[in-house]
Amino acid sequence: SYALERLGVELAKSGDVNFSLVRVDGIPVDSIRERALRSVSSVTAKRGASQQAKNVAFRIYSDKERDLAYRDIAKASAQNGDHLTAFNTLQEIDYPRDKALAMVSLARAHQKQGRERKALALLKNAVRTSKELDSNDDLDVVHADMAIAYAERENAEHSLSIVDNMIDENRRDRAYQSLARTLAGKQDVDSAQRSIMSIQSESKRRATEIHVARTLGRNIAPEKALKSSKSLQTSLQRVLFLLEVSRRI
Repeated sequence: SYALERLGVELAKSGDVNFSLVRVDGIPVDSIRERALRSVSSVTAKRGASQQAKNVAFRIYSDKERDLAYRDIAKASAQNGDHLTAFNTLQEIDYPRDKALAMVSLARAHQKQGRERKALALLKNAVRTSKELDSNDDLDVVHADMAIAYAERENAEHSLSIVDNMIDENRRDRAYQSLARTLAGKQDVDSAQRSIMSIQSESKRRATEIHVARTLGRNIAPEKALKSSKSLQTSLQRVLFLLEVSRRI
């Protein structure tokens, strides 16, 4: 079953969806077959064949796997600039968590394409949809993605407040890690450091300090390096940061 699943996905990546489906249909274990169909649908959408991807998703019996497939199709369609298909696919998602996550993905795609008002509207809709969730785990998952989306809009303060309110400590730490890396990519040194200092796990905090210092060092203008290094919390960060800067001088 696992071999057929892998083969089916690889065939879909190469564009041979029909032969891929022949292989996937031969998987005897229902859960693995449904997962394989979702993966085939996802990789097909990423190739830009959204309607073909939806045709594959129609074959999925599991509501959960089908919602995940629709979420991937909506995201890929938005990233490919096919916003009509993305919006229509979004309407077919039933579970509020997956619908909210799809909205956040669409918002991020619109933001990257310069459609800021549409991005903000989608994020607000995602907030409204997330209020239908009863599970704290589901809420944490949505909030983690939402924090990154707001960080990409250069609204670090709101991003940090979203993560602050996450319930599960491990998931919250991972969200702070992702947020710090995103903020470092935006060269927001102070906010990245605030995110790092909020991480409870020492090992995660140390790993994130290293990643952020190197990211900042690779991207910040050399003439701003000395001033920015003073915002870094540890001597290790400052050394790594300045080493990365020196490689570009």
